[in-house]
Amino acid sequence: MSGIKKALWSLAFLCAFPSPAAAEALTLERFLNEIRENHPFFVKEALSSDIEKKKQEKFLGDEDWLVRSSPFFSHQQSAYQNAFTLKSVDQAGLNASLGRTFWKTGGRLSFSYDYTGTNRSVDDIVIPLPGATINIPSGSGMFYENGFAMTYSHPLMKNKDGFLSKLDYDLQAYNISATDIVIKENQENFLLSAAILFIDWALLKEQRRILEKRLELAKEELERTKRKRKQNMVDEVDVIRARDAVLNARQNVLSAEAGMRAKGAEIGTIAQLKDVEGLEASHDLYSLETAPSVDEAVDLLKANSRVLKVFDVRLGQINLSAKGAEEREKPQLGLNLSGGLTSGAWQYGDSLGYNKPQYSASLNFSYPLGNRTARADLAKTRVEKDRIEEGKENMSLKLESGLRNLLTHIKELEKVLAVNIEQIEVAKEKTGEELKRYNQGRIELTFVIDSRDREQNIQLIYAQNAALYNKLVLRYKALTDSLL
Repeated sequence: MSGIKKALWSLAFLCAFPSPAAAEALTLERFLNEIRENHPFFVKEALSSDIEKKKQEKFLGDEDWLVRSSPFFSHQQSAYQNAFTLKSVDQAGLNASLGRTFWKTGGRLSFSYDYTGTNRSVDDIVIPLPGATINIPSGSGMFYENGFAMTYSHPLMKNKDGFLSKLDYDLQAYNISATDIVIKENQENFLLSAAILFIDWALLKEQRRILEKRLELAKEELERTKRKRKQNMVDEVDVIRARDAVLNARQNVLSAEAGMRAKGAEIGTIAQLKDVEGLEASHDLYSLETAPSVDEAVDLLKANSRVLKVFDVRLGQINLSAKGAEEREKPQLGLNLSGGLTSGAWQYGDSLGYNKPQYSASLNFSYPLGNRTARADLAKTRVEKDRIEEGKENMSLKLESGLRNLLTHIKELEKVLAVNIEQIEVAKEKTGEELKRYNQGRIELTFVIDSRDREQNIQLIYAQNAALYNKLVLRYKALTDSLL
């Protein structure tokens, strides 16, 4: 019966833990590359930049040609009438124009066409005579007018060279730059979270390896104890203790295996991998990185930090906005030039001669006394600039303190890892000595089991500290923008 149980246990163990050859190794580098290429988060973030670019493109519509058309009709009847006043006036016509603004100059060019047909109704002139009257017809009352004109308005002070015309477009360019930086920062933070998840997965694999080694030693100890029991060298209680140690070790292995498989399924799903069941982490938890000195790292951070670059972009934007406020504070002086041809006749065909030239030139000047609106805008931009500069300084200090904390933690943890290695060596030596004493019959088996458990726990602590070290290094890389 015991042989059958042993066979069943072996079969269950093999089913629970497939052969390592069947597992697909997944490195951290490949995992992050798969996320970059396949995860929808990266596509979503890229669309944010496209949205900002489309917002900028809409301002180009300010330079589009604008067509206007205004057909009209009017009727007016005179309230007072005599022989020399109009009875009524009917007018029908069309005003049409085509114009656009030029950002390079700030000027506006327009072409216009005007047509008006006027019908004046006048009573005939009646001259009374003795015994008779004389009617003098007033003649045709329909008169046609046509005209073409070209007008150009050019700013000489405010909005010179089209500065204000294209200001919104130029300001939006800063939003695009800031969005691109924020996108990279968000993507790097996402990769950091995924990388930390991967380290947790690698830790579970290492914990399983340590626990499997403990299970293997527990099995060997059980077989050794059984042989000694047959030779009446130990009591039955030692066999029970050895069997209990095997069961505890097997339970720990199964728990670690379940956690590792679950984490592997999560990892595979995030990376959009097809075969998530056969994945296994391939990562050396115990390798150490060569970190720069704190001062070098701080200088590198301040020079390259994307978070600080966002503040620089916003400073550039607010400086441009301040120039816009200064521009709006200037007086408005505009040069207007206009020229065209018109013609009119009592017959429509004769009104198309366009033989009457017209032209004009004028200067328009306006300036609000006090100009409080423009001055308030300028003062507001100066305050916003001060706020951004203070915000950058605050963020710089925050990043520096976080960086110093990380580097200090990393260097101190390296010392802890070195101590863990020594602890493992000491625990192995202690286990060897306890085993010798047990074989000599000087101590009970519990001392050996406790010593092996102590050795296993130190190895698990070493693995946990190594995983923490890896996470700190990843956070350092993300903080210095070297993870993406």
